[in-house]
Amino acid sequence: MPAATLLRDVFGFDAFRPGQQEIVEAVAAGRNTLAIMPTGGGKSLCFQLPALMRSGVTVVISPLIALMRDQVRGLQQAGVVAGALTSGNTEEETEAVWSALGIRHAETACTWRPNVCPPVAPCRCCSAPVSV
Repeated sequence: MPAATLLRDVFGFDAFRPGQQEIVEAVAAGRNTLAIMPTGGGKSLCFQLPALMRSGVTVVISPLIALMRDQVRGLQQAGVVAGALTSGNTEEETEAVWSALGIRHAETACTWRPNVCPPVAPCRCCSAPVSV
């Protein structure tokens, strides 16, 4: 689906903020992208939107658990299958994310750095096709 349609239908915006469209297009095209934006500049959209444009799973690595949980909640409310793997998860929450990844149903997985490949299941994080 085109970026402009997803921007409107999923995120509720009529237009990109300055710089976002170029970043989204680069990431969606699979190009390595470094984007430096100010606080509140819309960085999250720059990986969330391409995640919906490409097949496979998007892995986001962030040290900010509260922000991650907010973003996952917002994505889920917008109808996007998303999950977070954090040190604050219950065992059931973590298993639900792994299960979604295992059946290739999750579109976006946010994770906190130490949990990217936990020692007990290092192959699990690499078994789903990663797109971004």
